[in-house]
Amino acid sequence: MLIKIFYAKVIIAKCFIFLCGFLSSVCFPQILNESFEINNQPTLDNWIIKCENGESFKDAPADGGSWCLRLPEGNLQGCYPETAIQIISGFNEGIWKVSVWAKQYKKKLSKTSLYLKVFNGRQKVTTYSVDTTSSKNWTLLTVIDTVYHEKGNIVSIVLEAGITSGPQLIESYSYFDLVKAEKLDK
Repeated sequence: MLIKIFYAKVIIAKCFIFLCGFLSSVCFPQILNESFEINNQPTLDNWIIKCENGESFKDAPADGGSWCLRLPEGNLQGCYPETAIQIISGFNEGIWKVSVWAKQYKKKLSKTSLYLKVFNGRQKVTTYSVDTTSSKNWTLLTVIDTVYHEKGNIVSIVLEAGITSGPQLIESYSYFDLVKAEKLDK
């Protein structure tokens, strides 16, 4: 039963991503909830949490408000690594800089990562850049790359926690806050 629920959620998320590819200006005109809060209240709105195990957590880097995103690390019922994705509309071809403040609690066999990825209509994924940390302190992760954006592609920021196989690490988490994207070549 849990497997059927999991696959239903994956199908819904894929349909949502596909729909946003056509309606991107309606769905995500910019990075929304970059600090995972609105009016000092926690929210994960506008982020797709792959396995729905992400949660708001009361912690943040300097100038980050009060709340951040916490993702558990490890294999969660066959769903690993845990990710949070936001589709970014308005991405034009060019050089982009994407950053996020991140940290990790208990780094045993795991990593905390920021990716800039492009998904096309055939579900092919192009990973442009990645930056990782295993620091227990808030650390700025940054990726800079030239994005070639063809019609029908979906550009997304992916926050990733965890290992690529094996059991969930007990009380091992990745934390994210203050997600930013800016075009460097105007």
